[in-house]
Amino acid sequence: MRQIEKTSVFTRDLQKLPEDIQKEAWDVSCILKENIFDSRLAIKKLEGYKKVWRVTVKKDYRMVYTFSTECIYLLRIKHRKDIYRIEI
Repeated sequence: MRQIEKTSVFTRDLQKLPEDIQKEAWDVSCILKENIFDSRLAIKKLEGYKKVWRVTVKKDYRMVYTFSTECIYLLRIKHRKDIYRIEI
């Protein structure tokens, strides 16, 4: 099982979101912790990056992450219209 590491930018992004989205993001993180490519999650590799993935949270939000053999690094979480416009 991998550990979850959050960046400071991810934490700031998360605090700005509604509580229900925050809870769902935590639930998704726990699933990722168990199985990085769980079939219940909508996971896709981001184009233009070597090891960066995104997962859908509550239909309209995207959580961007990367991982190693020991850790999952949560990089950003934003609304789907904004997440692809920012620098990761």
